[in-house]
Parts: sequence; C-alpha cells; structure tokens
Amino acid sequence: MKRLTQKQYQKSLTLFLKSPRENKNLLFNEIAKDVSLWRSVYDKSDKVDSFRKWLKLIHCPSHSHFLGEGYGTTGINKFCGFMSYRYLDLCCAHFHNIDKQKTIADYHDLVQFEAENCYIDFFIRQESLEKDFLTATKKIRPLSPMEKNHVLNAKKVNASKRLLSVGDYYDQETVDLIYDRDKLLINKFGYTAPQIS
Repeated sequence: MKRLTQKQYQKSLTLFLKSPRENKNLLFNEIAKDVSLWRSVYDKSDKVDSFRKWLKLIHCPSHSHFLGEGYGTTGINKFCGFMSYRYLDLCCAHFHNIDKQKTIADYHDLVQFEAENCYIDFFIRQESLEKDFLTATKKIRPLSPMEKNHVLNAKKVNASKRLLSVGDYYDQETVDLIYDRDKLLINKFGYTAPQIS
C-alpha cells in the first residue's frame, strides 16, 4: 500500500544513482505515479467496487513498475501476475536471470521454467496449514499421537473477520482476470474460483 499511495523519490533517485542505465525509468515512474488513484482503492475493506478496481489496477501491465521488486522491468509482466512473479522469485533457481535468458515468451514457457527450476519439494499451504505442517514434520521426524493432536486441535488466533464473504468481492470479470494473470499458481496448487454471490 505504501509503495503505491506515496511518492518515493529518494529511493528512486538512490537506485538511479547506483545504476543509471538499469534504473533510468524509476524516477520518471515515481513522478508519473497517480497516488490519488491508488489511495482511492485503499479506502475500506468492505467496499467491493474499490477492491475490484484495485485488482484491475494491480493486474494492468502498464502499472507493473509501480509494484516494485523488479516486476515492472521483466518481460513476463505482460502475461504473468504479480503473485506468480513473487512465487517464481522466491521458489525458482535462476529467476534473477529470467530476462537475460530470453527463453520465456509466453505462459507455456513460464510453466516449463517453473517445472525445471522450482527447488521446493513440499509446500505448507495456509488453507491446509495443520495437515501440511504434519506432513512436512513427518519428513523430518515421526510425531507422537499427542503432538499430532496438539497441532490438529490448536485454536486459530488470527482469523480474519469480514462482513462480506470472499465471493462477495468478486464478479465474473475479476475471477477471469485473476485466472488469466495468475493461472500458474492457480493450476499448480489447484485453486478454485470463489463462489460469486
């Protein structure tokens, strides 16, 4: 939120001075960034229209340079969403050379790159946290019945409280947008679209 709703001239100038050729557009992008537009979508968590507008802004390739982390300087931002980009950056070897390799021109190439370079053997997923945690721990050492029971019966301490259901925030257009931009993650982990209300 801070990156999008505030101008960050000092950071952009510092990066530009370190490597002018590589970071020549950073300062211009900060000057051009419409922070009022971004602030308008960070209003209230129960504003469905703001959330949908935010999704469209985040997934627009022309806004990719505002998101940081090198996303805007890669060629994959044309067909790959920010969350898939972050996943690839965190979980794949050789990702920092992705544009130098010139091997990823489309989604098919991206899937192949991920399959060949992902170095994670097992993922603990938030939506199946307890079960996945037990599976991962078993790979290291056996668990006693008491330990298993403790994990499975632990109370959730930081559960989100929303007035609306997840499905209330989406319409068919935003569901399709998310699938189009982040289908790498959706297909890899078998995510399903929320039930639209």
